[in-house]
Amino acid sequence: MSMLRRWTGDGMKAFRFNLESILKYRDHLEKKALKDLMDARAARSRVEDNIHGLMRTKKKISRECSEMWRRGVDVPTFRIYQGFFRKVSMDLESAHRELEEKKTEVMVREAVLRQASMKKKSLESLRELKLEAHFARLGREEQHAIDEMIVSRWERRP
Repeated sequence: MSMLRRWTGDGMKAFRFNLESILKYRDHLEKKALKDLMDARAARSRVEDNIHGLMRTKKKISRECSEMWRRGVDVPTFRIYQGFFRKVSMDLESAHRELEEKKTEVMVREAVLRQASMKKKSLESLRELKLEAHFARLGREEQHAIDEMIVSRWERRP
């Protein structure tokens, strides 16, 4: 950026991109979209961890129930375990629904990030084209100045 702002000599102006503020804003939007995507992925990961924990709990309860059933257990104790097993099963179903929502949210956030990146890159491409045109114009102006200098020296010679 500093190279673009420095003076080129002989009073020629430095390169100035009129849409620089919009480009900075698009960069900000892209960074925000990336942060939102990372947050959504972290939320999805937390839900996945919760599901794994619930699955472990469900397997543990199932093993304990089958072992108690083999040894013989009274009905009230078995019903307590059975109620807890149902509660864990319902929590697991709820967590699976939440996981689907989080996956959808991640896909939406990825699409938003892709869109923000494309918009920023299109402005960056435009900026590069303008920069190339600026340097080409500077080259032509410099060549014109050199040509005039040579012509004026040539005309002064007898």
